[in-house]
Amino acid sequence: LCLLLSAGTWTARAQDPVDTTQTWTATGTAGWIKGTSKTVLSNPGGYLRLQFKSQYTPYFEADTLRATLAGGLLITNISFRFQAPGVVPSTIRLCFHSGRSGNLWYVSLSAPDTQDWTTYNLPVNFDTTRWIQGPRGSRKIFLQDIQSVNWVGIHIRRHGSVEVQNYNLDDFRIQGITIPAGVSL
Repeated sequence: LCLLLSAGTWTARAQDPVDTTQTWTATGTAGWIKGTSKTVLSNPGGYLRLQFKSQYTPYFEADTLRATLAGGLLITNISFRFQAPGVVPSTIRLCFHSGRSGNLWYVSLSAPDTQDWTTYNLPVNFDTTRWIQGPRGSRKIFLQDIQSVNWVGIHIRRHGSVEVQNYNLDDFRIQGITIPAGVSL
């Protein structure tokens, strides 16, 4: 593999391609965590579930399912399956956090409108996918931040309904390459 830069052509040998998929076939959450105490994270058998508890009055809550990544990885694509059996979330986003800058980048996704599993397949590329960091987000900052991703996640904001809401994640796949020590893109 060769890495090409826009300011001239530079090449560097990548150590190894990365292609991993998390399927939750074993018990437990496989290192995935949630952000708030108001949700329940579980593995009911073959997928990861985030459950928002029932409410007395309708109000929005949100949480982010996330997995820590080892350093030295340049992510090029993320795909996963998502299911909303019952109530469709008001927001769903794929996001990553940069350990270099502390920036949180995300791309908003269309919420599934059926009980079926919906597959998402997103390039981690500033030019082809609408990755947002904030008003000062730019291609240059994105390219710096993508070299130091310390976690990836799915951000979900529940619907305003008071009932219990379950959101399921499966086949979370990360593709990319390892970045050799001392190489900066």
